[in-house]
Amino acid sequence: MELRKRIQLLVEGKVIFPEVGTMINRLISYFESKQPNLIRDEQFEMFITHLAMAVQRLTNGEELSRTIEDSIFAEVQAAVSYDSAGQICSEMEQELGCNLPECEKRYILLHLCNLIQKGE
Repeated sequence: MELRKRIQLLVEGKVIFPEVGTMINRLISYFESKQPNLIRDEQFEMFITHLAMAVQRLTNGEELSRTIEDSIFAEVQAAVSYDSAGQICSEMEQELGCNLPECEKRYILLHLCNLIQKGE
């Protein structure tokens, strides 16, 4: 399914607010122009859906009750793609105009590391 259509369905189903849909569509445009090698498959679609839900939680003032365990996240940090993932995450926060909570960032960095490694 085309990504923007998926986001529109989330908006129409009242899963995410329209303004969250707009923010996520901006991020899709960012990836299309600056990180096109990452948007090749279903794994990216899953990432964008997770990101939409994360931004919706942020908008609602909700936080995840759990995050990636420190021992597992240490493996993510040791990945060759971690620095690139961190840079992309920072650029995403700039595009969104907000700072993501650490618990959400860990999942986003995990997704980004996987996407980068797969896209190489």
